[in-house]
Amino acid sequence: MKNIDKKYLVLSAILVFVTCAALIFSSCKKSVKGAEIEEIPTVKAQSDIIMGVDDAGDDGYWLGTIPSHLIAPMKDLGADFLVHHYAPHASAIAQENYVKDLSALFEQNNLKYLINTEVSNFVPQLIDDSGWSWLQGPNNNHRFTFRPAVLKLLNLSKAFEGVVYDEADHMQINQNWIITNGVKQDMPFLGNTDGLSFEQADALVNSNATALVNELKAEKTPHVLTEHVFPVLFHNYAKAGMTVSYKQLKESWAPMWAAIAMGAALQYNSELWSCLDLYFLGVYPGHSAQALKNNLMFGYWMGNDRMYVENINFNGSLYSEVVGPGGVKNIVLSERGNIYKWFTHQYLAANHRGYTFRDVKPEIAIIRFDDTDFGIPSTGIYGLTDRPFGSNTLHFTATSDNWMKIWNLVSQGVIPTPEHGISWLTYPATTPYKSFAPMNGVVVFDQNVAKKHLETLKLAFLTGLMISPTTLSAVQSLVQTKGLVVVSTPELAPLGIRSQYSGSGTQMITDGSTGGYWLLSDNFLDQAVKTKIQPFLGQNDEIRYVFGTKEVTMKIDASDQIAVSVQ
Repeated sequence: MKNIDKKYLVLSAILVFVTCAALIFSSCKKSVKGAEIEEIPTVKAQSDIIMGVDDAGDDGYWLGTIPSHLIAPMKDLGADFLVHHYAPHASAIAQENYVKDLSALFEQNNLKYLINTEVSNFVPQLIDDSGWSWLQGPNNNHRFTFRPAVLKLLNLSKAFEGVVYDEADHMQINQNWIITNGVKQDMPFLGNTDGLSFEQADALVNSNATALVNELKAEKTPHVLTEHVFPVLFHNYAKAGMTVSYKQLKESWAPMWAAIAMGAALQYNSELWSCLDLYFLGVYPGHSAQALKNNLMFGYWMGNDRMYVENINFNGSLYSEVVGPGGVKNIVLSERGNIYKWFTHQYLAANHRGYTFRDVKPEIAIIRFDDTDFGIPSTGIYGLTDRPFGSNTLHFTATSDNWMKIWNLVSQGVIPTPEHGISWLTYPATTPYKSFAPMNGVVVFDQNVAKKHLETLKLAFLTGLMISPTTLSAVQSLVQTKGLVVVSTPELAPLGIRSQYSGSGTQMITDGSTGGYWLLSDNFLDQAVKTKIQPFLGQNDEIRYVFGTKEVTMKIDASDQIAVSVQ
């Protein structure tokens, strides 16, 4: 089986207990394209975004030692926080001492940290000497569950900023990733969905996610973060109260993932984070310094609250330690590390943002029930199979594929059609990687989105299994009063519109007196659909969004680099 994440390379053997061991805006457009890196200031810039790093693959994870060796590199890089991968010691006393020492280390250095719980993703059981089962959740769910005394200690520290459930989407869809004697074992993460309908499965996962958030928030945990490896379940988890973090780099289209995560964060009042993951299809680091630079700029100008790079030192990703004369260890930043430092010390100082994603004025929306489909074929790939919400009894259909067709439309053909899904995990192996595709103010909402999030739309797509009556009514009101154009499958349209559909092909049906209309189609890739929506798609070489009074344009060149301008 091929690996699908670097952590499975680093921790492929079963992990066991560690027993003892500033841009100024004027009235005219100003370019903010990243300049060539000059001498980097020694003082980090104050900025509109909080920056971090992740320590997956660090030797301390194996040894159970406090990551004191990461403090100096973090300060050199200009990182504000660390996503720290944690495996509990077998001894309850050792666990508590570890947490106290960890908090003291970060408090003394005026840095922050979060606890990453990824150990639960591939280890079947961890029971300490107090009898606490760390990987046993309610209702036989297999997920990281803090011993109460440890969680209390964590939350006593001002340096502690929360808990990360790493790849929480992957763990639900694939029922964790636990291999015993070469055979994958299904262990439900947030609920066994076998035998349930799509709607019931969605509700069960959300209910268990909400219970998890409440469990942690009861002790005042600041953030309960879900870091996604696939472009699904953002809305479900955000609704549960989780902070959403989308992947950049890795096997992802940056603007697609940002549009999905942004919609979830807007709709359910979450912060918006992104993880810039340097892994790519079995290679780490698998993305260049230039790709990292462009993705840092992209995430910043998309209005993220935070970004962090995964990870800080595995295979020399951001830095290495070089032993000098007398055994003195020197920190040597890699090319990628120097890009990170340039960004935190130089770029942010020169480019004040002055807005967040919350100020976005979306122009195109995709509204859908998220059934967790992102193109995994029924025959499977990389060990992944066709399992909506992790179910062995549900299966994706042509209805599920429709939303992937929309990405082909709104990217003006750059993102492939659904035959190969919407991720490099599902593309043919020879497909060259690209981060960027054209996008004109696209945001993705779920089937329950309120009208207040749709007021600025010019074009909307309705797709998937269901749309709530309240949302459908809001959409129709905007068609009738604001001239909204809606592309929809016939079965999701209001009854009065659906009844006018001829039964096949693409048909335009006017609604109201402001120029709005419905474009009902049984094939979103029909040329008639493409022709009608073309005026809304923007330029075919740029990503464009409006945040408050600022129009942000990212021009994409042939080498997948972006030049940013703000007006």
